[in-house]
Amino acid sequence: MKTITLSILTAGLLSTSAIAFAHQGGMGAEYDTDGDGTVTAAEILAVKTADFNAADADASQSLSLAEFINLENTVQTRRIAAAFASVDVDSDSNITLAEFSASAPANAASYLGNAFILADKNGDSGISLTEFTELQSKGSNSGIWEFARMDTSADQALSLDEFTAVPTAPVGSAGGDRGGKGGKR
Repeated sequence: MKTITLSILTAGLLSTSAIAFAHQGGMGAEYDTDGDGTVTAAEILAVKTADFNAADADASQSLSLAEFINLENTVQTRRIAAAFASVDVDSDSNITLAEFSASAPANAASYLGNAFILADKNGDSGISLTEFTELQSKGSNSGIWEFARMDTSADQALSLDEFTAVPTAPVGSAGGDRGGKGGKR
């Protein structure tokens, strides 16, 4: 039996905490270096210092714009990988639709299903880390999250009525969507 494997943290998806972490720059496990569930100022300073030193390619004790951009890309890559790992509960390097939507509210099923299908670039019914990274690194700019939100018929096509509809509150918990910066139309 073929397992439907989704792997996209994409729009409002997956585990709320993993998505919030990847999209909102949350601190979480990235800074909790001793794994005790508490992030201390010393832990944050240690991680940020290590990141700075690694990014300071010319050892000048300061970061150029290029070094800073490289650092931002490195941190984003690390956060996306951590989010992916937290959603991929069976550690098979693919996120299934069940994993993807495990903690999503019931009203998000269509939205997440749409986002999943759109993010699954190779059509293998699974989202790989590469596909997940593309979805997350572009955030709402990937177009997938906003398209999935607007496609209320879940047919992977936008009608004029869907496109021109007055936006509703983003799917997910009150106050924000779960995984993208979309919701602006």
